[in-house]
Amino acid sequence: MSLNTGVGHMELRKFLVALLLNGVLLLAGKAQAGQPPASAIVNIAELDIDPAQVEVFRAAVIEEMDDSVRPEPGVHAIYAVAYESDPAKFMFFEIYASRQAQDAHRNTPHFRKFLDVTNGMVRGRRIIGTNAVHLIAKP
Repeated sequence: MSLNTGVGHMELRKFLVALLLNGVLLLAGKAQAGQPPASAIVNIAELDIDPAQVEVFRAAVIEEMDDSVRPEPGVHAIYAVAYESDPAKFMFFEIYASRQAQDAHRNTPHFRKFLDVTNGMVRGRRIIGTNAVHLIAKP
């Protein structure tokens, strides 16, 4: 698959990851200027969703994200975007204070509810390993 610009799927993926890493943190308001905490965990995931269930999935994502970022001090940011060229492909960008904060998040009732509600909607999942290099955001 390629876009009209001639950019292939792999190049698009690399571009989206770079865009997320370099631009979206300006909205986070949680990262310290200059240096990420040594324990920061940054996750990037791509999910392929059953096209017939995209709207239900989208609603579940919004509810789960709102229930996570506000009350959980260890969840610094979660971003979800859908590919313009394929609304059934989602990319997630998450920043946790530590591995313990990530584990605590995954054991919350609202995250468990999200897994139950979206069970069977996810057709594919790719996790992109990262190491935080420089996280900066406006206060």
